[in-house]
Amino acid sequence: MIMKIKKLSLENVGVFDSLEIDFPAKKDFDKAEIHILTGPNGSGKSTILYALAAGFGKHEFIEKRFRLRKERPFLKILYENEQSLWLFYRDFKKNSYMLGVGNSLLSEKYKPIFLGDLNFEFDSDSFLEYFQKTTSYQISKNIEFEIIALSYSGNRTFDSHQIVSIQEKSYNPFSTALNFASSIKSENIIQWVANNKSKQAIALMEGQEQKANKYKNAIEKIENLVSEITDWNIRFIFETEPLGILLEVNEHLLDIDVLPEGLKSILSWITDLLMKMDQVRWIDNRDVFDRNIVLFLDEIEVHLHPEWQRKILPIIQKYFKNAQVFIATHSPFVVGSVKGAYVHSFEFDNKSVKYLGVKDSQAGSSVNLILDEIFDIESEFDIETEKDLNQFRNFRTEILSGKVIDENEWKQLIQKLKSRSYELKDIIQFELLQIKKRTSVDYTNV
Repeated sequence: MIMKIKKLSLENVGVFDSLEIDFPAKKDFDKAEIHILTGPNGSGKSTILYALAAGFGKHEFIEKRFRLRKERPFLKILYENEQSLWLFYRDFKKNSYMLGVGNSLLSEKYKPIFLGDLNFEFDSDSFLEYFQKTTSYQISKNIEFEIIALSYSGNRTFDSHQIVSIQEKSYNPFSTALNFASSIKSENIIQWVANNKSKQAIALMEGQEQKANKYKNAIEKIENLVSEITDWNIRFIFETEPLGILLEVNEHLLDIDVLPEGLKSILSWITDLLMKMDQVRWIDNRDVFDRNIVLFLDEIEVHLHPEWQRKILPIIQKYFKNAQVFIATHSPFVVGSVKGAYVHSFEFDNKSVKYLGVKDSQAGSSVNLILDEIFDIESEFDIETEKDLNQFRNFRTEILSGKVIDENEWKQLIQKLKSRSYELKDIIQFELLQIKKRTSVDYTNV
């Protein structure tokens, strides 16, 4: 029951009148399948992520009619096993819609419904079983999973919480798994880390080294991943008086609340991801990094230095080889960070959004080339400098064509540009040498 996504169709959803996107399968068997969504603000990247997430269970796309228009919105997701899920609104005001799998109608109600609330019969190998598992805690805690879907947004928080005692908390790990900004519960993460640390200590005291290593490895995977992204030595520290979790960063012991925002951002979603993967009852005993997962990441690079932005996707691609990842981003550093991924680009065309198709990822290309080819940004400097450079180029064109120019204004512009940076000074000096060669007029000493 692997539910990787092959295709998305939307009508009257968000900025899209009609949209169809095919998601090609990965090229490298030993690496994750990654789809990167790029485009200007308002081009529908987040809408696509939310629509895709709606194909994996309880989600606000249906509950709150997320960015659905009133003109009979339609959603269809085709999975790699050729089964499809579709949602079609008959009466938007009454929230009356039809939900189906393939050509089969499952339910029709005049109130908001969720897949987990439906009463229907299904075959044991049907992907619909997944929805019922993930929407009921009593079911999900007792059934083995073959795949899970999780979502994360750059707009989230990670705070320290007081630990009253070491206790197992009973909650459904999937209850907020597809809610992006609210998918992370800091108190659950802190409690889980503390539980693993204490279980490790108890197992060691009882001489159960293999059991202790299990709890140790669950935490070390997080520490290693975050350390690899940040190039900092990261460790969780369990304090007993009072009970609490601190973070050791390059041998400095820090409370989670005072961590840099970028580190909290990375730490929060990676810890939550591995925590939920650890809590799920899986169908077999494979290593956590070999599990089948679908990840939806919405501008996950927010708060991150470009150096860290460049490492997110390579880390996911390297460790989670059976993952299917959909990420919306504005960062050329993210787009250019991996080989073997796919870039889906969008643009505004006469006040509507146009899907430009899919390209191979831009690993090996410069940031400037990615800005030009993927983001359609040719500017290399700040707005004021670009304005002055355009004026410089206009003067240069007039000089080369033999026209009379305002010499004082021209020389002031040269001096202003040269004074801004060594890079600009070299660019201007090169242009002035070209003018000298073609006109014999020398401005190089200005």
